[in-house]
Amino acid sequence: MTLRSALASLLAATLLFWSPPTFALSGVVDARAEVDAALFASSATQAAAEKAADTTITALRAQIVALAAKVRAGEAKRSELIAVEESFMAQLAAKDRAYAEAIAAFRGAVTHITETAEGAAALQKFNDGDEVGAISIIGQLNDARDASLQKATDIEKAVGRRDQATLALEAHRRGKMGVRAVIGLYEQVVRLDPGLSSDWVELSRLYQPAGDLPAAQKAAETALATAHDDQERTRALDEIGAVLTAEGHLADARTAYQQSLNIRRGQAAASPANVDLQRAISVSLGDVGQALNLQGDLSGARGAYDESLAIARRLAAADPANAKLARDLVVRLHATGNVLTAKGDQAGALSVERESLALAQRLAAADPGDAQLQGDVAVGQEKVGYVLINLGNLPGARTAFTASLDIRRRLAAADPDSAQLQSDVADSLTSLGHVQWQQGDLAGARQSDEEALAIVRRLAAEDPSNADGQRDIAVTLSVIGELKEKQGDLPGAASAFQECLATVRRLSAADPTNANLQRDIAVAAENLGFVLSAQKDPGETKAFAESLDIYRRLAGASPTNARLQSDLAGALGISGAVAQDRGDLPAAAKAYQEELALKLRLAAADPSDTNLQYGVAGAFNSVGGLLAAQGDRAGALTNYQQSAGVLRKLTSADPTNAELRFYLAVDLDKIGDILVAQGDLAGAAKALGEEADLARALAAANPSNVRLRGQLSIALEGLGDVLTALKDYPGARKAYEETLVLGRAQLAVAPGEAKILVGIAELSLKACNVAMAQGDVAGAVADCQASLAITRKLAAVAPTDTTLQRIIGFALSRLALAPGSGVHWADVAAQYQSMKDHGMLTAEGEGNLKEAQRRASVETAK
Repeated sequence: MTLRSALASLLAATLLFWSPPTFALSGVVDARAEVDAALFASSATQAAAEKAADTTITALRAQIVALAAKVRAGEAKRSELIAVEESFMAQLAAKDRAYAEAIAAFRGAVTHITETAEGAAALQKFNDGDEVGAISIIGQLNDARDASLQKATDIEKAVGRRDQATLALEAHRRGKMGVRAVIGLYEQVVRLDPGLSSDWVELSRLYQPAGDLPAAQKAAETALATAHDDQERTRALDEIGAVLTAEGHLADARTAYQQSLNIRRGQAAASPANVDLQRAISVSLGDVGQALNLQGDLSGARGAYDESLAIARRLAAADPANAKLARDLVVRLHATGNVLTAKGDQAGALSVERESLALAQRLAAADPGDAQLQGDVAVGQEKVGYVLINLGNLPGARTAFTASLDIRRRLAAADPDSAQLQSDVADSLTSLGHVQWQQGDLAGARQSDEEALAIVRRLAAEDPSNADGQRDIAVTLSVIGELKEKQGDLPGAASAFQECLATVRRLSAADPTNANLQRDIAVAAENLGFVLSAQKDPGETKAFAESLDIYRRLAGASPTNARLQSDLAGALGISGAVAQDRGDLPAAAKAYQEELALKLRLAAADPSDTNLQYGVAGAFNSVGGLLAAQGDRAGALTNYQQSAGVLRKLTSADPTNAELRFYLAVDLDKIGDILVAQGDLAGAAKALGEEADLARALAAANPSNVRLRGQLSIALEGLGDVLTALKDYPGARKAYEETLVLGRAQLAVAPGEAKILVGIAELSLKACNVAMAQGDVAGAVADCQASLAITRKLAAVAPTDTTLQRIIGFALSRLALAPGSGVHWADVAAQYQSMKDHGMLTAEGEGNLKEAQRRASVETAK
């Protein structure tokens, strides 16, 4: 008979003769006394006593009853009663073997009941005559005990499930199992054993790539609730911060990270020599810095990153052989490089990124079989590459990105099942495509980006529930859309941006409170709007309006978030440009002024942020462009000069920043154009000369940069035109000839490109005019003949091209002025007459025709 069945059968029986003696002892239950009382009063004991019919047994029974009364009256000790009861039952057991076995089982049951205070109280109630109440209490106690036993069983089961989930997580990282399958296993673990904080942390981390951020947040909060010590609490707080960051709730994320940091600071204060705690503080500072960085508080982020970096440097210096501490320093240097880049300090960023890369290379060389260390080198190369792009060093950036890609291809080939390594290859391909694009290698860029898209599509297909994989597709589609737009493939660009937008809309619908996904929609709608605008598609208005509405909502919800405020300012600038393009100048002015006010406020709040100051220059430019379109040259000039003033300060502080110098050159070009229109040719020559000097230096430092060479050509041609008007023919001729050298070099890269050939023909014609003015007839004839040869060849293919026919007419008229050129005024008249016959003659051309006919008549008369 089991303990539980014996208890049920014996306690269910009623007492046959009398109730047992009971005692109230100020609320304290004497377990032994209650056990003996229950045993004595049990039906088994009373039945055995009746069966014995022994005078000794009968006498002892009577003695017990009398002694019980005395104990209740306080005239005898309970211990005496217990001794007599136990003697009575022992004698009965000696006489009756069946009774001995039954009462032993009963003793075990009631003794087990009294092991808890609640059980002892229930037995007292039973002995007091409330058998039903006692049974109910004991039933509850048994339910609790059953639950406890079940919990212990579940915890044991969870051990095996946890092992399985851990292996599944590794399989997921290798690309062998989808994230949802792993989530299912961890959900089994926490159902069986919900009290282990680390399980909830893992589950939170899995919910994030699956796109279920509300579940991720709940899991992270449960991790905090089940944390048993400070280490588990900080880990859970870090995870809460990561989820909130992914959701775009940056202020709350920063709070969580700060709480984690505060705990770790407290631990370190009590144990200042503990290296692990110092490392943990460094990590927490990095997390706080990241939250501040994303909020746009770059100065605050810099402070956190600097302290984090100082700790990492100190720890690494104290234990130079410790690779783990050295790797910490690699990571912390990247964080500092990020914020320096964001603040526009490209030279400072390059210095720390190169330091990080050198350290990563040293660690990887010391342990070439460590894939993580090799991956660190790839990351370092990529970081350096992006800073070099910002500095205008495109060849250096391409070298860095290629090195990063080579490493990642090698790592992925060695572990083809790793989804993360495959994703890393896609990232490197996108980076390489970016610099290829900037270098003008559009075919190479497209090949890189399309390979990256193929990889992320494949990974997403293998794990369709992974939201991060879907977002990777959206990001890559955005890159491809921009590239196709650059190539002039507007339908292809629109298709890429529409798929990108549809993808992020779907992700946002599954997680509607995620601010980051809302921002993704705004960016995608904005990109689509640009393409629709180029296609003259009225849908552009809706796309830009949606983007602006989202930016307004996000900025309004986070008024202290400088990044979101900057997003709004950018969207206002676009809104102004769209309004200006459709001719709604009042709406454009309103948008531009709001943009300028917002950017001035942001820049004033952080004067050290180069990017914010640069944004102010851009806003001045927008206002200047609108005023120029309205015919307010003076107002436009003022705004362009203010923009140039901001850029002069920035380039003075950072003379190696190619991007800033390029846009200063663009401003100078606009200033020069207005000064020409105002008749201030000397001022225009000064501005355009400065522009040419800037562009020349930039192009010399980056000879493969098409954009820089193009800006230099614009500057030199404009300068040549102004110097021609000032009758500075030597200076003008020098400018034109330098421009021609650039054009021919460009033609060598793209032979037969009609646009380049037309540009060379027009420049040759200008050079011809200057040579003629200088009296260099031979030089003039050579230049004009070069122009004529180019345009006649192009016109043979495109005979109705008005521009080509116009250049031919001008070239012939200049040659007709040069003795011995072989061209006569009758040739010129024939050219203009042909243009008239084909409807290509303008009013100016009509005048040229009449003049050519007059000169031809004079020439014939001679």
